[in-house]
Amino acid sequence: MSRLDSQSKTSGAKKPTTEERIYASVLRIAQQEGFGATSIDAVVADSGVAKTTIYRRYADRKEMLVDALDNIAISIPKLVDYCEEGEPLTKEAFRDYITELGAFIEDNVGTRVFGSLIATADPLVVAWRERFEEAFYDQFIEDIEDAQSNGTLRGSVDPGVVGAMVVGAVILRSTFSVGSPTLLAKRTTEVLWPVIGVN
Repeated sequence: MSRLDSQSKTSGAKKPTTEERIYASVLRIAQQEGFGATSIDAVVADSGVAKTTIYRRYADRKEMLVDALDNIAISIPKLVDYCEEGEPLTKEAFRDYITELGAFIEDNVGTRVFGSLIATADPLVVAWRERFEEAFYDQFIEDIEDAQSNGTLRGSVDPGVVGAMVVGAVILRSTFSVGSPTLLAKRTTEVLWPVIGVN
C-alpha cells in the first residue's frame, strides 16, 4: 500500500460515489467548455468512471445530463448571514453580499455554463436554466422580503426590482467578465443603498 493510499484511508475523508463523480464531471466540463461538450466520452475521460459503468446507469447522454443537472445543488449565499442578529443591514454588508454572489456564480457555476445556458435551446439545459434562475432569483427576493419584514431594509421598495437589478448585474458581470466583482458590488451598492437602506 502506498503512503498516499494509507493517508486517504486514515484521513476519514469520504470517497465520492460514482454518481457524485459523474455530476462533478458534468459541471466541470460545462464550466470549462459549455454544455455542448458534455458527452459521455468527455465525462469518462474527466471522471475516470468507466464507460460501461455510465451506460449501466444511463441509456444515453441526455439521461446522464438530466440526472446530473437534477442533482447539482443550487444554494446561494443568504443575505441574513451578512448582518448581526436584530441589527439593520449595513451598506458595507450589502456590498460584501453582492461580491459574494458574484464569487458564488464564478466558483460554483462558471461563466461558460452561463454562456451555454443563454445560448442553447436544448430542452434539458433550458429546464435547468429555469430551475437555476428560479432558485437564484427567488432566494434573493425572499431575502429582501425578510430584511424588509424585520426592518433591516426599507419596506417601501419593490423586492422584484431590487432583485432584478442585483441578480442581473451579477450574472452579467460573471458571464461576460466585465470589470471586477468588487467594483460591480461597490457601484451597485452606491446606486441602490440610498433607496433601500434604513441607515
